[in-house]
Amino acid sequence: MSFLIVVVNFVAQILIWVLIGRAILSWFANPYYGNRGGSLARFYSVLVQVTEPLVRPARKLLSRFNTGPMDFSLFVTILLIIVVRQVLIRVLLFLA
Repeated sequence: MSFLIVVVNFVAQILIWVLIGRAILSWFANPYYGNRGGSLARFYSVLVQVTEPLVRPARKLLSRFNTGPMDFSLFVTILLIIVVRQVLIRVLLFLA
């Protein structure tokens, strides 16, 4: 059981860091501000393609609220990953 807990924790941490990386790179690799074909823009594009299936439900949920120009979908996704990780770890500890 402890192996499963380590795996759940590891996968959650990787997902969180990839989402944080996507958020930070979005400030620098925006194709509308001059970095059109650079390697940073390509790497950011790959991160978006990998993480968009996770972020899309949160973005759809938040579109019902008027948040103005701010996109909180990455923040909500990270919070959901943390909650799911905690629930899974507690269930695995309960089953052990």
